[in-house]
Formats: sequence, structure tokens, C-alpha cells
Amino acid sequence: LSNSAFVPPPKFYQQLQLHIDGAPNQHYATVLVPLDRGTSASVEADAETGGARITVGKQVDRAMLFPSNRRIDGPSVIFEGMSGAVRTKGKTLTLLQVLGTSIGFRGRLQIDGDGPFSATLAPSGKLELSTDGLGRWLTIRGKEFSSASLARKPVALETVTGGVRLRVPPGKQTFKLE
Repeated sequence: LSNSAFVPPPKFYQQLQLHIDGAPNQHYATVLVPLDRGTSASVEADAETGGARITVGKQVDRAMLFPSNRRIDGPSVIFEGMSGAVRTKGKTLTLLQVLGTSIGFRGRLQIDGDGPFSATLAPSGKLELSTDGLGRWLTIRGKEFSSASLARKPVALETVTGGVRLRVPPGKQTFKLE
């Protein structure tokens, strides 16, 4: 053993410790926002969702993390579950459902079904939907989709009131809907 202190190389793993004083049984949620040097962000309470609103330039993330199931039927965000996020950046919309059964942005896109999944609606109207976990059905509303593919192979869409239903097989999948 050496008596000299360890000096990490320049690109070595770094760790940051976060300490928040609180009372017993007081719950906290922490939002970490990785940024490039010189980029700033604002993080504030989101009155509509009860979560956090994170703004970085023209990108707005609305993160929701709750200790029990919560239903939100706000002017813009639709959510039912314990954790998820809605991101808007220009005309691109991304929904991230971690633990819940419904997430959406009113007037643009709503997806009902169990997470986890992420869905990005491009300005062109094309939707990329990535899933993981158990097989299940997802119902997609707010935009008319006529075709879906998985690994460039057509996938059947079932028409339902106000949208389409997609059968998701178990495992990691990435669907393209148009």
C-alpha cells in the first residue's frame, strides 16, 4: 500500500452527492438535468400536473413522479399513473410512460395502455413507438394512422373509436406508424 492519495485521471468517473434535509416520512422527488457546458435550464413546479416543468432552450419537459397513482386531465397534459413525462420541442412531441396507463398531449396524441414505452411524433406526422416488457395492447388517439411496421414488416392496426389499437409483443420493439 502506498501513503499517497489517489489522483484520478482527467476523464475518470465522477460522483456528485445530493443532500436534502427533511423530516421522517417526508417524500421527495429529485430531477437531474444533464446539460452541455454553457447551457442553462429552469426547473419549476408544474401547476397543471403537480410534477416538474424543465425548460432548456425551446424544449419543455413535464416530468411526473408520484408515490401513488394519479389522474391528470389538464388543459394540455393527460396522464394516469405514477411516472411519466411529456416533452415538446418545436413541433416534435415525445411521450414517455414509465408506470401508468394513459399519457398524452391534448389535441395532438394520447396513448392508453401499460408502460413502459416512449413515443415521438415528428412534425411530419410519423410516430416512432418504442416498447419494452410484457406483451399488451396500446390504443393510440389524436392522429389518424393508417399503417404500422415493426422491423420494416407491416403490422395490423385495429380501428377503435377515435384511434387505432396496436398489439405489442413481449420484449423490446420499435414500431413506425404513419
